[in-house]
Amino acid sequence: MALILFCVFFSVVGQILLKKGMMEVGRFEGRAILPYFASAFTNPSILSALLLYLISLGLWLIVLSRQRLGFAYLVFGLTYVFIPLASWKFFGERLTWAQIVGMVLIATGVTIVGAGR
Repeated sequence: MALILFCVFFSVVGQILLKKGMMEVGRFEGRAILPYFASAFTNPSILSALLLYLISLGLWLIVLSRQRLGFAYLVFGLTYVFIPLASWKFFGERLTWAQIVGMVLIATGVTIVGAGR
């Protein structure tokens, strides 16, 4: 279970770094795609996110060798709770009541699944 939570953590931090990097690179306006992606893929935040994803992938492979996919992926669903919370915390993104209720339902479901193991 701890390895799954590390995967969740690295995925959440990776998403935050990707967003930070893309805020630095700027909005894609549909022109000059190669220079745009060159700028994105040389951005330190995006490179850091990719490294975290690579680490997370390695841990996920270990998880899959030990756990049922159905269980592991349900717990991995906590990313749907932590990414919006991190977006609110670090980027000031607004959370709607529907999102909050959804996150509570997801967290409750993961708790039930974890307790029923």
